[in-house]
Amino acid sequence: DPDCGWCASTNQCLSGTSAGPNSGSCSNWHFSYCKDQPCALYNGIGCQACIKSPFCGWCRDSDECIEGAGGSPFFGSCVGWFYGTCPTSTSHALPPRWTNKGGDPVQRN
Repeated sequence: DPDCGWCASTNQCLSGTSAGPNSGSCSNWHFSYCKDQPCALYNGIGCQACIKSPFCGWCRDSDECIEGAGGSPFFGSCVGWFYGTCPTSTSHALPPRWTNKGGDPVQRN
């Protein structure tokens, strides 16, 4: 929705503008991000696309984009959690059906 934003300080979607919420204040404001799209839409695209959303993070262990913020995912757990940045390499152990190609895991044919 172009008329709202995500307040990471309070974990709420609020109506507002690029300057901040319409009412109250928010110290960590991300305008135009309250969309009803799951973070899983970024799976297969890669970490860089995933972390642009303020409510998504990259789980290196499963190579998935999942809902979360700051220090952990909102649901479940992930040992290799990245929020706001991506891992510098994908040298971690990958399941046999995956291979490294261009820095991102790609399924073998």
